[in-house]
Amino acid sequence: AGENGLRPPRGLAEASPCAEMPLTEDVREAAAARQNARQSDENALPDTIGRAAIYYAFDNTVNSSRYPYYSYMKGFWTAMGLHTRIDSTVTVSDLKRMNDYGLCILSAHGSYYTYTSGFLFKQTRTEPVILLTEESDFYKDLYYGIDLLTHRVIKINGLYCITPSFFQAAYRGGQLKDTVVLSETCEFLGVSGSLDTSMADALLAGGAKAVAGYVNNVYTVYSRSMLWDTVNHLILGQTLQESVQHSMDTYGADDLVWYNAQGGKRPHAAAAYPLLFGDVGVRLIEPNAAPVPQVVQQAA
Repeated sequence: AGENGLRPPRGLAEASPCAEMPLTEDVREAAAARQNARQSDENALPDTIGRAAIYYAFDNTVNSSRYPYYSYMKGFWTAMGLHTRIDSTVTVSDLKRMNDYGLCILSAHGSYYTYTSGFLFKQTRTEPVILLTEESDFYKDLYYGIDLLTHRVIKINGLYCITPSFFQAAYRGGQLKDTVVLSETCEFLGVSGSLDTSMADALLAGGAKAVAGYVNNVYTVYSRSMLWDTVNHLILGQTLQESVQHSMDTYGADDLVWYNAQGGKRPHAAAAYPLLFGDVGVRLIEPNAAPVPQVVQQAA
């Protein structure tokens, strides 16, 4: 199933991670070359490109059709020098420590939510939210009390959700430093074709170097394939803009281009397309650093 209940066309059933992202012989050779270079010459290749975190909040990973793909990506990126961890129990507190990583990936459901705020003068607001799997309880409500009162965090069906003001408050001193944020969440940058930069603005205000995300609901396989290709090319030393452009050239400028190319018969109403904000020329590797082997896997 796609994001928010959308389904890919028949014939696009989720395959195993190895089927979608095969470890081809040239990739194995590149990984072996990297390991041999490390052993023979400590200066031949950078030991580590940096640290990345995947904030995985799509589900609880039990019998998940999604999680194996992210586990596979984690292992591959770590082997290529981008030390990656998966947070599969994302909490509100976890999202206050994103500054520990150079690359943060928000893999969660997203939506728009309308709520009423204010005590004396009620105001109705409609904002993008990131849905977490963290269940609320009395003690957590006390702990997150200020965030809940200020609507930085809201609750939907007993689960905590993040609004844009959360990031601005959590990193008000610019603590995100030079972190790059890639978001897979639906409606992260607007809905129904209307651009809303509040999420990106909040992250940039918190110090993020660059932010990428989607307008409208995005198909699962498209967003995951775009993520895979983008991060692979960041690891190879390309800029964020170059990496995303390569992904778009490979999978389509929006998810309907990809969907129709697969023979889809029931496309959703509005195409999801990626947008970049901040320093789009940011790299994970400095230009004068030794490159990693120039081999990238391509998702099916």
